Amino acid sequence: MPPNLPVPPCKNCDMDTDWSQRSDDTEEIFVQRMKEYHEQSTVVNVFFRDQGKLVDFIPYKGIKDMPILQEIVNKRANSSNIDCNTVQ
Repeated sequence: MPPNLPVPPCKNCDMDTDWSQRSDDTEEIFVQRMKEYHEQSTVVNVFFRDQGKLVDFIPYKGIKDMPILQEIVNKRANSSNIDCNTVQ
């Protein structure tokens, strides 16, 4: 999938010349970061999944799917007597 670049903030901005990339933003480093993320988060995911507290959700429409996720979380919280509006 191609990158989703931000809309230029002004008419004078040129995404080809005014856009910069971090020196550590390479495919090799990204792959390593993702490997570390999965290694470190798996135990947490298993812990919460075993307790029935993990919500699997794929936002097919991006931010437009947020109301659906909020409904799922609210239903889970209501069944556990948790007020999602006060959880920080």
